[in-house]
Amino acid sequence: MVIDDLNSSFAKVYLNLWLNTKTYAFKISTMQATPAKNKMKKKSLPKIKEKSKPGQKQAKKQRKKLTKKSALKIAKEPALKLRETTGGAATRQGMKSEKKQKATNIEKNSATKLATKKPASKAAVKLEPTPAKKPPVIKIVARTKSESVEKHTGKNWDQWIVVLKKAGADFWTFKEIVQFLRTKHQLSMWWQQIVANGFQVHTGIRQVGENSKGLYSVTMARNLNHSLDHVWKKFTSEEGIQIWLNPMGNFSLNVGAQFEIADGIYGELRTMMSHLRVRMKWINEDWPKQTYVQFYMHEFKPGKCMIVVSHGDLATGKIKEEMRLFWLERVSNFINFL
Repeated sequence: MVIDDLNSSFAKVYLNLWLNTKTYAFKISTMQATPAKNKMKKKSLPKIKEKSKPGQKQAKKQRKKLTKKSALKIAKEPALKLRETTGGAATRQGMKSEKKQKATNIEKNSATKLATKKPASKAAVKLEPTPAKKPPVIKIVARTKSESVEKHTGKNWDQWIVVLKKAGADFWTFKEIVQFLRTKHQLSMWWQQIVANGFQVHTGIRQVGENSKGLYSVTMARNLNHSLDHVWKKFTSEEGIQIWLNPMGNFSLNVGAQFEIADGIYGELRTMMSHLRVRMKWINEDWPKQTYVQFYMHEFKPGKCMIVVSHGDLATGKIKEEMRLFWLERVSNFINFL
């Protein structure tokens, strides 16, 4: 029994030794089959540090900045989500208000810059001279100056002739021109006649003092430094009538009243409009046709008025010149009487 036990224990020991040798041989064979891989795994090559180029440092700094920006974005994301959850309209209004604030800030900055900007020196600033008003080319027509026409109508002779030519007044009658000046330009009765007559004289349709019927007229106007009421009272008084008419016998300014003066001249009062107009028939036995004399009065300013004398339907230019001198004397004597 003892021997059997020893044999069995010895057999176990021998068996273990045999198994160990086999496993050790197997490991050696596997190591010999893949020696390079194991060596590379065990022994790694030392790392070689590359020298950093100058541009690489800037790239690293930019990466750091980008990482910081991305971190800020990530931090702001919950706030943006809250805005989206509160509503898109509110966020749009907020964006609009921000834009408006930016625009106002820009305007304020520009305004302050302009305010603080130093003004240019007087030597640098060159003031352009105002263009001088050109004198009228046509200075006088039918004894009426261009300055007088411009003063009372707002246009000089050059301008009126251009206006009437554009309107086609070359082919109009005298009455049509007068109607155009009254309706389109609202001229007074007196200046309607003067402008219409001056236009036809300038264009050669008639001579100075000649009307549309081939007859002549004399017209003169005077400005007076007196009120219309004062001038009218003097004009209708007995003394005044003796100065501007000098009738033979008694004569009063009533419609139908007849008069006679020296050199065989007589006539009749046809129209009487207080403070405005007097019209008389004027007959000379040596003339082929009866004529008419009219007096107009107009107050254009307080304390200032105008008196106009017009003697029309004169047959010849010689008679026209005679009556021009006649009325020039009578009107000047009446003005001295005032």
